[in-house]
Amino acid sequence: MTEHVTTRRGRLLRRRLRGAVALALAGALLGGPALADDLHDIRDRIRKVEQQQDRTKDDRSAARDKAGELGDELEHTSAELVAADKKLKETTSKVAEARIALSEAEADLADAEAEARRIETELAVARANEAQIEESLAANEDAQEQSRSTIGAIARDSYKQGGLGSLATTLELLSGESDAVERMAMARTVLRVQDQQILALSVQQAQAVAEQDRLAGVRQDIDYLLAKAEANVVAKEQARQAAEEAKTALEALEAQQAEDKAALEKEKAKAEKALAAEQERADDLTAELRRLASKKHGLKAEEKAELDRIAKEKAAAEARRRAAEEAARQKAAEEAARQRAAEREAQRQREAAAEAQR
Repeated sequence: MTEHVTTRRGRLLRRRLRGAVALALAGALLGGPALADDLHDIRDRIRKVEQQQDRTKDDRSAARDKAGELGDELEHTSAELVAADKKLKETTSKVAEARIALSEAEADLADAEAEARRIETELAVARANEAQIEESLAANEDAQEQSRSTIGAIARDSYKQGGLGSLATTLELLSGESDAVERMAMARTVLRVQDQQILALSVQQAQAVAEQDRLAGVRQDIDYLLAKAEANVVAKEQARQAAEEAKTALEALEAQQAEDKAALEKEKAKAEKALAAEQERADDLTAELRRLASKKHGLKAEEKAELDRIAKEKAAAEARRRAAEEAARQKAAEEAARQRAAEREAQRQREAAAEAQR
């Protein structure tokens, strides 16, 4: 019975000792701050900042790639614009030359038209000469007809009368006299008249041939002058037309090239604006990355400070735990000592009582 009581009291003492130690440890641990929650919050914010950094880096990389593409496009557009400007300047120079050529062609045409008018004056003179020659030929033809008529009349009368008789008759017819001597004189006169008429007819015929040759020459000159004037005007008109067509074509080309250049300038301005926007966006993202890096650095500093604080708190808690455990052990030991002393006293009293009963 005594041993059973002693064993039960020992177990009770050990339970009390463990309870005291556990209570002391719980007090030491519950006395510290909510360390895990604060550190988790800091690390969660760091993760969010790092995610923002990753997204911002991707965005900046995309912006830089886009800026590079726009830079290449701008360089290409600038090269095209330089080439277009060069072509436009060359065309503008050609247009100026074409306008000069057209002015020269118009001046040549004006000269040709003036020459045509001058030739018209010459033609008027030539036509007047032609009319004069035609009149001269007509008069010559009349004179020849008169000469042939006179010669024919003399020949017919001489044939009808035969020899001198016919001449005498002819003289009588001409003079109205019948004297023989006079008839002989008249016969000689008739012969002279006949010879003169024959000579005049020969001269008239020669003059007619000469006038006809002259008329043919004048008409040939007229034809030549007309052909020359017409050909000259036609050639100059064709040259003027060709110059005008060349000028018109070059002006159309100049207008098209000016339009192309304006479109390229607009495209270049658009590319420059887009490039500036992408560069600005990349710069903004770089600034954002610097801000996030600074924020992360601050959070890392907070994390380190929190870890340092947690370490200190853990060290303090551990010290408190050890102190509490030591105090609990000491208290338990004292309690155990008191218990043992009480048990010894109780045992002594029981033994004394038993001794007294004997």
